[in-house]
Amino acid sequence: MNYSINEWIEETINASSCNWAVITFRCDGYVLNGHGKRQSVWGNGATCSREKVTKALDWTITEFKRKHGRRLKFVSYLGGEQSAEVFPHIHALLELPLEMDEVQLEETLSVLWKKKLFKTLNASIQSSIHVEKLKSSKRYLAYCGRYEGSTFKLGDEKVLVNKSFNL
Repeated sequence: MNYSINEWIEETINASSCNWAVITFRCDGYVLNGHGKRQSVWGNGATCSREKVTKALDWTITEFKRKHGRRLKFVSYLGGEQSAEVFPHIHALLELPLEMDEVQLEETLSVLWKKKLFKTLNASIQSSIHVEKLKSSKRYLAYCGRYEGSTFKLGDEKVLVNKSFNL
């Protein structure tokens, strides 16, 4: 049977005895592109900033999982639409390690996220993370997969598939 990512996640989460964290990764600032001009980290210019932000997320989660459980499930979605004045960000679901609560997770990931963004972008930018416990997988997946504009599309098209992605 073929599943969409959303169907697979919903089925997995509903069958899981683990707690799941809902995370929002944000970053805001400017970097210099290849021509020495300032551009948003979410810009599509010569610096490939969006790809670097995605790489920073991958490194953040990979390092976190090395210390707290390599098999932890993780999936992330792009969100936002600049043309609609909804600033770009990344939504994510992470299986919560047994030894950790949401506050500890937020503190740990905030430090890693800031460090990895600086490493990939070679610039100091504003970053933040918000973490809460998942209440409803169905509502959350509908929220993450909804159409927000032409930048990130909708549904499975918004899923970031990289090395940290683990279903």
